[in-house]
Amino acid sequence: MSMQTMNTEGNKGNVGENLREGQLAERNAEFCLGNYMRTGNLVDLGAAIESGLLAVGCISNNHPNYGIRHGLLGMAYNRRYWRTGVKGDLEFAFKHSLLAVVVTPEGHPDFAVRYQWLAVSYRNRYRRIGDSADLEAAFRHDILAVAVTPESHPEWASRQQGLAESYRDRYRRTGDLTDLDNALKCNLSAVIATPEDHPDLAGRHESLSVSYTDRYRRVGNLIDLEAALKYDLFAVAATPKGHLDLAGRQENLAVSYTDRYRRMGNLEDLEAALRYDLLAVAATPVDHPDLAGRQQNLAVPYTDRYRKTGDYADLETALRYNLSAVIATPEDHPDLAGRQQNLAVSYTDRYRRTGNLADVENALKYDLLAVTKTPEGHPELAGRQQGLAVSYRDRYRGTGDLLDLDAALRNDLLAVAGTPDGHPDLAGRLQFLSVSYRDRYRRTGDLQDLEAALKHVLSTVAATPEGHPDFAGRQHNLAGSYRDRYRATGNLTDLEAALKHDLSAVATTPEGHPALAGRQQSLGVSYTDRYSSIGNLEDLEAALNHDMLALYPISIDIEGLGI
Repeated sequence: MSMQTMNTEGNKGNVGENLREGQLAERNAEFCLGNYMRTGNLVDLGAAIESGLLAVGCISNNHPNYGIRHGLLGMAYNRRYWRTGVKGDLEFAFKHSLLAVVVTPEGHPDFAVRYQWLAVSYRNRYRRIGDSADLEAAFRHDILAVAVTPESHPEWASRQQGLAESYRDRYRRTGDLTDLDNALKCNLSAVIATPEDHPDLAGRHESLSVSYTDRYRRVGNLIDLEAALKYDLFAVAATPKGHLDLAGRQENLAVSYTDRYRRMGNLEDLEAALRYDLLAVAATPVDHPDLAGRQQNLAVPYTDRYRKTGDYADLETALRYNLSAVIATPEDHPDLAGRQQNLAVSYTDRYRRTGNLADVENALKYDLLAVTKTPEGHPELAGRQQGLAVSYRDRYRGTGDLLDLDAALRNDLLAVAGTPDGHPDLAGRLQFLSVSYRDRYRRTGDLQDLEAALKHVLSTVAATPEGHPDFAGRQHNLAGSYRDRYRATGNLTDLEAALKHDLSAVATTPEGHPALAGRQQSLGVSYTDRYSSIGNLEDLEAALNHDMLALYPISIDIEGLGI
């Protein structure tokens, strides 16, 4: 609805009429914002902002509605930023949310809601720019909003959810499990306090699922994975067709199915992930700012299915969606670097299938772009440096150029140095650093590199509890390092250690898992080495048995991919 439909014409020279015009504009802004929330029509959101600007222009900062109008504008700009990703809207949202808070004394009935929306603005800016000062400010304002809101208040659950978002963001920045546990606690409080028929219950189930997913990925507890899937299913089931948030919830449900597939190797979960990602993309208009992200996520199950079955068509489809996601993402978008990194992964997969060096060059190109676009101190920088190391290492393995191996090692070292102690990804980055040291050892024969490789993969395994989704893969890599040292020194203790960790890797890899064949093969190699050393025919029989088991499943070697 435009301003004209509310008949807001007036003589601005007349103070009384000017105030009436402001009142009409304020009401129109509320009306149009409510319409947008129901319909998702950007015209309504634009009209809400236009009316809100007129409303604040009609009053001075001592007017009793000054805070209300700036708060309303802050909400509208935040919502348009979520929809369009335009950085200017983010700055305007922050400006108006801050102005609303500045004039609001403690004890004011709107104190909590204005602090809550200022926290939202800080959080949006943190997620766009990565400045930890914004993260702490968001957290501080969420804490204040919750502190002054009694549990009986109808917005208590909403503010608990906002605080959960801040705790979760801080966990992802620092890796501090206390923050993740607090996020989960706030999410649970929000869900418990929300009536069954409340329109926001599905969104709170969705947010709770995200916290369970994060904890599952940190500690590997299947109970958390099942809880994440349960709440995602609740969220999707409670969201009617045509709802603005349905596609996003289907997308999150696909993530949970993907996680369970990667843990259990069950193709039904992979097909479910693909089905919900396809639904999410199909329900997203071509001009929607989330389309690129959903295309990127759709590439994930296609990639996983390719690695399971070896079907080249799935690899090409994954590459196509990742490429579409990058093309559709503006240069200044906060997710461009992440999408370039994922596109690099698809090129890496194709290079490993075909051996075409043009693909490894493309992988390297997009990994370099991703790292270049990521500022120092950004929480994703270390992960992107790790991805770049993978591409350099692949090119080294294709060309033998030691400069590429040195670049791989340098970026792996940067990735580890940029990852704080206790961070959930530290163990994985130590593992990739170990791979680079092993490659250099195999090239130069320098035992110091082999010792460094073994040291880092031991740290990785020590930090990975049994039941963690990467436990078996890390056991497999540790076995490889011990086997290399056995072959260098002839020390049977190392061969026994290699065999022990190969056995552990196979025992903890579910039937049907895409990496099982490679782990069976590695176990066969360890048995072969022991047979060659000792001459025990039982070892030869075991080696042949595991080699045969490795032959039957079709699998793609994904160890050391860096994703």
